[in-house]
Amino acid sequence: MLTIVLDARKRSAGFLVIAGRRILLLERAKHCGNGGRWGLPGGQFEDGEAAYAAALRESIEELAGLPRHALVGSIAVQRGARRYEVMACRVRKRTRRQWAPTLDDEHVAWRWANRAWLARNRRRLHPVVGALVDDARGRRWLDEMVTTREPSALPGGRRSTDGIRRAA
Repeated sequence: MLTIVLDARKRSAGFLVIAGRRILLLERAKHCGNGGRWGLPGGQFEDGEAAYAAALRESIEELAGLPRHALVGSIAVQRGARRYEVMACRVRKRTRRQWAPTLDDEHVAWRWANRAWLARNRRRLHPVVGALVDDARGRRWLDEMVTTREPSALPGGRRSTDGIRRAA
């Protein structure tokens, strides 16, 4: 079950990058925590950092940039003492063909996965992505994010990352 706890001792944030009906997944290197598992770009907050800023900073570090994107939603996943903020962002469908991340040493592979791939490979998923797949509310949210076409679905959401370093 997904829960929100405001007093989490550790906080992390990441992007659920959506192109068409597929999401970007990164395979963690064996020497890292959750090694060999497929997860989202992101990582731990720094002091005083907002969730979007943490997700963006970590994603840029892990991917050497991020395509132009628009936020369409967010959800929080609680795992023990850690709260993980997942921000769904949509990129153009053609991004899957035109952009390739340059991975840092924490990752060994990347892929654009559809919902069927997530279900078939549940045991290979990072616990946060697995929680979204396992929990009924998480699946509904994931389905809604993947099928949402209009970036303005999140009131007050950013429509682009103007002024922030990103890949073409």
